[in-house]
Amino acid sequence: MSRGQKFSRLLQHLEKCSQSIMYYDEIAATVQRIRQ
Repeated sequence: MSRGQKFSRLLQHLEKCSQSIMYYDEIAATVQRIRQ
């Protein structure tokens, strides 16, 4: 595997992680709204 392939794979992984983090943030905000 070349460096470029490793790098693009790493970027894809980071993208997935950041998407799931945003998703968790939305859930947390919704829960806080319900509690208020």
